[in-house]
Amino acid sequence: WDECCAEVEREVSGGCLSLLQQEQDTWRVEASAHAPALASAAGSPRRASTPIASPPPRSGMHPLVRDLYKRVITVGKDYPGGLEVVRRKAKEAFARYANLSSEVSIKKAVARGRWYVRNELM
Repeated sequence: WDECCAEVEREVSGGCLSLLQQEQDTWRVEASAHAPALASAAGSPRRASTPIASPPPRSGMHPLVRDLYKRVITVGKDYPGGLEVVRRKAKEAFARYANLSSEVSIKKAVARGRWYVRNELM
């Protein structure tokens, strides 16, 4: 969970490449690393095609939840209590709802969180 939050915070602050660019770079590196092994295993003199690498395992965070956390961090930068207070409260709130698994309950919780960001944090 902390790794997911740290990744989102880096993304929001603009301190690294976009997540999509990082994933594409990872896939390219994995594909180029596997190409020589596949060519020797095939035993053919022709050039081996570059295999399509599987994407790296995604974090357990639902995309809507990730978006909500980004919103909270972005709005929290201007919060009078400071970003650290907002981050601590957000992590506590997200941890309370971490056991949700159905799509409907996740969407309801995200809608509640968006309402809170709109009406309480702004």
